[in-house]
Amino acid sequence: LEDRVKVGVSLYEADIAKTVLMSGDRHGGYDEVGTMEREAVSLGVPKEVVFIDPAGFSTYESIYRAKEIFGADKILIVTQEYHLYRAIQLTRMKSKALVNDFKDFKNTWKGRKNNHSF
Repeated sequence: LEDRVKVGVSLYEADIAKTVLMSGDRHGGYDEVGTMEREAVSLGVPKEVVFIDPAGFSTYESIYRAKEIFGADKILIVTQEYHLYRAIQLTRMKSKALVNDFKDFKNTWKGRKNNHSF
């Protein structure tokens, strides 16, 4: 969780992402999205550009909701390797967008500011 937030923050700082959408679960005392939001804000991302989606219970729902609920026309997904290939396939199917390159962002973006994925 912490690694993904840090990558999202670095993408914002590099002016690659204009907003940050934290998608995950929030129920029964578990607040994944609230935790991510607080961490991003503590790392310097203005609260007004951090959006939370507490109904992103699956990779599909997160991608669907980013487009249909939050109005995203282009998304950059930061995820764990376990979810990566499913995220690529779902994004291609849902948005019919050309996905040029998905990498292990923890290693790819570390210290880089001019490396674009789309």
